Amino acid sequence: MAFTPAKDKGGFNPKGGAIIRIKEVNDDGTDFTTASSVYDIGYLQETTILDNTPTTEFKDEAGDTVQTIEGDRSVTVQGVLMQRDKATLDIAKECRGKFYFLYKYNGIVNGKHQEMFYGCGKIYPSFEVKLQGGTTPFKFTATKLNSAISIAATIATAVITAGAGALETRQTATITIAAGDYYTIVETTVA
Repeated sequence: MAFTPAKDKGGFNPKGGAIIRIKEVNDDGTDFTTASSVYDIGYLQETTILDNTPTTEFKDEAGDTVQTIEGDRSVTVQGVLMQRDKATLDIAKECRGKFYFLYKYNGIVNGKHQEMFYGCGKIYPSFEVKLQGGTTPFKFTATKLNSAISIAATIATAVITAGAGALETRQTATITIAAGDYYTIVETTVA
C-alpha cells in the first residue's frame, strides 16, 4: 500500500456512521459461525478508534535524542452505547473468553463509504450503567493476526446488512487482512 497523504477538504467527516457489528470467530480470526450470526450492538452515542504505539526516546548527556524505540502497539475501538436493555448489558457476560471479528462503519468520507474490518479481538467484559443518561461503555481490543485472513464477500455482505437499519451492500469482493496486522480500511464510492 502506498502512503500518499495530501490536503483534501473532502476528507473531513464531522459524524461517524454509528454502526458497530460483531461476529464470533476462532482465536486466529477464522470463522466458525454462520453468516447469520452477526450482531449489531445497538445505538452509539460516540466511538473512539485508537491505533497507538508509544515511543521511548533515549537522550545523551547533552539532551539530544540519539535513539527512539517503539513500544507495544495497541489497537482498540471504544464507545458509549445508548441502550441499556438486557441484550446490550448481556454483552459483558456473553463475551467472556470469546474472540470476535468487528465491523465499524465510519460514514461517508470524501464521497466514499468508509468501513473498518478488524480480524480478531476481545470485548472488554464490563459495563457501568449510568441511570441518568442510560449509557453503557463498550471496548474492543484487537489482536495482531499471525496469518492473513480472508473475509468472503458473502460474510462481508452479511455483516454490512445485518440488524436493524440494514445498509446497502457495498463491499462485493473478498476482504483480506494481512498477517501481522489488526484491521483493514475499505472505501467504496457512494452510488
